[in-house]
Amino acid sequence: MAGDCILQFVGPCHPERLSTGRRRSFAILDAPGTAGNSRCLQTTLVTAHWASLIGVAFGLVCNVAFAAGKPNKSGEARNSPTVCIMNSGRAAADDSDDESGGVRWVIGGTCVNVSADAQATGQVADVSQPRAVLGLSARRTLTGNAGFRLETARDTQFGGFKTAFAADWSYYSDTGFDNVPNLGEASVSYLGLTVGFTDSLMNFWDGDFQFKAAGPSLSSFLANKAFSLSNTATLAFGVEAGPPDSRGAEAWKFPSTPPYFTSRLRYETDDWTLHASVAARKATVSETPLQSGTGQQKPGWAASLGAQIPLKLLDAEDAASVQFTYAVNSRVFLGAATDRAALASIIPKAVAVPTTGWSAIGSLHHNWNRTWASNFFAGRVAVDADAGTASPTFRSRRVGANLICQLTEHWLIGAEVSHVKARIAPNGTLGILNGASFAGRTGAVWLKWEL
Repeated sequence: MAGDCILQFVGPCHPERLSTGRRRSFAILDAPGTAGNSRCLQTTLVTAHWASLIGVAFGLVCNVAFAAGKPNKSGEARNSPTVCIMNSGRAAADDSDDESGGVRWVIGGTCVNVSADAQATGQVADVSQPRAVLGLSARRTLTGNAGFRLETARDTQFGGFKTAFAADWSYYSDTGFDNVPNLGEASVSYLGLTVGFTDSLMNFWDGDFQFKAAGPSLSSFLANKAFSLSNTATLAFGVEAGPPDSRGAEAWKFPSTPPYFTSRLRYETDDWTLHASVAARKATVSETPLQSGTGQQKPGWAASLGAQIPLKLLDAEDAASVQFTYAVNSRVFLGAATDRAALASIIPKAVAVPTTGWSAIGSLHHNWNRTWASNFFAGRVAVDADAGTASPTFRSRRVGANLICQLTEHWLIGAEVSHVKARIAPNGTLGILNGASFAGRTGAVWLKWEL
């Protein structure tokens, strides 16, 4: 699976996974295909926003209630190829490879999976970096985070019906608790159709790095449909509201901006994953951002290519993951989570200038032995804005590496170092880009518990 690594302990320990950006989930087909005009699709997204939490709650209640009314027969559904598939990662090609964590119950044909985690992180930096909403980060911070994920799956006459809900809450020593828990996912999936808040079709690269923990995920309120082309290839179409600029309260809000029409082609085997996706919409921009009421609609689009590449010459489970994205008036798809948070702070939504940019990110996962693993990262983001009388630019480079140890079946400890260099150039007019250029190093240590 893309971004996953399996480690086998010896002796009294249990098989456990040391993951690179693990996301426990049912193997839900994420895809889209919606006919109709923009108003119809916008209505679909608004419905997804207001109904996703209700729909997920209703699905959970129905699944569990129906299960409670039918006692589980001996062995029923426990080995079902569709009920208890909870593969981690993105739309597995081989659904028989069940690697999810958490606690699982199979009751009357309904599979219920609950997983949770908690983490404490200490961080020291020699530079303050911009964060959306929260402003500049402190140079010394202690962070606590706790989250949970609840999933259900049930076979029906026509296929599997699945729901997922995930949320987490964080504490930062410099700003305090999140105002509200951060929404991770709230989705319903049936017959390849997914509705709710979940991964964007533009999402591909992910990695287990602390420097991106405070940034927003590339998730969105959406409705999408996936079609299987073969045992290894899927084609997906959808309509998405667009990812939030920050964690917390903004993740629960439905954006007022026009929706994105998205599509994704993915080829996936046990070792290889190839990804190609596009997103397009009408974006409201202004070449005179310091004046109000001057916006006009221009095309906004982004295209992305990604690959997960096995590197078995180093270790049987080693892999590299890369993604390249080009975006016009759609900077929300550029870079990793930390880059998106920085861009949201530097070029706020109120400054709706036309932008063109690209990003390239890549990482390598390596197992040193059966208890130790490392991840290595390098990324580049470039954004150019056209403000009429000025052409401000943003450039950043980021590299990082970490070392993670699986102490026991449920406990991990790790250390990470990263370096970032960012340059902000007004190039004519002040007040369009916030902040100033910065460069520096960050170190972090953390302890994590996983269920």
